[in-house]
Amino acid sequence: MREKKLQILYITTMAVAVISSNFIVCAISVLWCMVALAIYLRKNGNKIRYGNKFGYAKFIYVYFLFPTIIIHLYTMVLILFGITDINVLSSNMLTYLPILLTIASIYLFHEKVLMYDFIIIIMAWVAEAAIRINKYGSYIIISSIKSVFGCQNAVGFFEVNDIVHAVGYVWLFYLFSSYRTRKNIARILVPLAIIFILGFKRIGLLAVIGTTLYYIILPKNNIKLSYRICRIVSVVICFFGIGYIWILGHTQVFENILTKYNIDTLSRNIFYRYIIVQTTFSPTFLGYGRGSVKIEMLNIFHNFSHVHSDIVKMFYEIGLIPFLIWITFYFSGMLKIFKKKFNAKSAIFYSFVAAYTFILYLTDNTEAYFVCRLIRTTMPVVYAVCYSNLSTEKLLSS
Repeated sequence: MREKKLQILYITTMAVAVISSNFIVCAISVLWCMVALAIYLRKNGNKIRYGNKFGYAKFIYVYFLFPTIIIHLYTMVLILFGITDINVLSSNMLTYLPILLTIASIYLFHEKVLMYDFIIIIMAWVAEAAIRINKYGSYIIISSIKSVFGCQNAVGFFEVNDIVHAVGYVWLFYLFSSYRTRKNIARILVPLAIIFILGFKRIGLLAVIGTTLYYIILPKNNIKLSYRICRIVSVVICFFGIGYIWILGHTQVFENILTKYNIDTLSRNIFYRYIIVQTTFSPTFLGYGRGSVKIEMLNIFHNFSHVHSDIVKMFYEIGLIPFLIWITFYFSGMLKIFKKKFNAKSAIFYSFVAAYTFILYLTDNTEAYFVCRLIRTTMPVVYAVCYSNLSTEKLLSS
């Protein structure tokens, strides 16, 4: 009974948190991290033993949390040497906390945490939708449906970006799940589909279609071949990301495509051009520090704080060499790590999470979205331990 109450409390408080202010989402996340730590210490005599029921945390610390800390420290180095201004420095809490919450929630709820996170997505969106309907009236439902089809003057009132993009990750998990797990997820597919449609995002649709086609063509009965294909795709993604930056800074290809096909980027091309011209595609370009894009955007565009491309943002903030390391590690190197630490199947699944993330990164700013970061950290780890033909017990003893 106590465990059931804890589960309900986690779902309801986190659902409230993700549609609230940054302060509230941080406060509630910290609270759950403290709850997990208190329960752990009570069970283990006030000692942290990585090999005893908290071992999986070491994997997350090393491969998810540590790289973000390095980027933060790199910003401090830039400030120390006067390369960037101290006003770019922030606590980075919305980057760290989803990763720490992953560790806490997996410890508290084991493999069930994924379904709880999926339910949180639905509850949070429904609550936010109800608030907006109450504020603007029921006509916004029709307006949002019209916006999906590109109707003139139609507005998508239900574009809760963080939640809508997170739905795509749930779809990937569904594709890779066993028949039994799929049956459980199928119960929530309809509300998730409604969220995805009413909160329609073009890049989100492209990411879902792209990764679904990728899944369809991948051979299912030959794990070794599938892994090799994923490795090749991961390398292609890295080169594409690097090329994307070079094209934006040195050619008119992007602008020409937009003109030729009459694509409305909602001013993204203007944002990209302004940010990219302040960089150089050279090893001597060291970046301006974590958080610098937001400050620069607000200084020039006032009401716009995001450049709407995490690829462009990361390049601007950390410079060429760190950018090359970051994109190679996250989108390619992590596949080898998952294969080494778990198995090829978990590495293949991670490659799909990375591919979906990369497509979003091209024209959106999901890198710092709380729910997206929480899901894309929790999901590969839980899948690797609990759903890729490894014993669930390894989650507690690895």
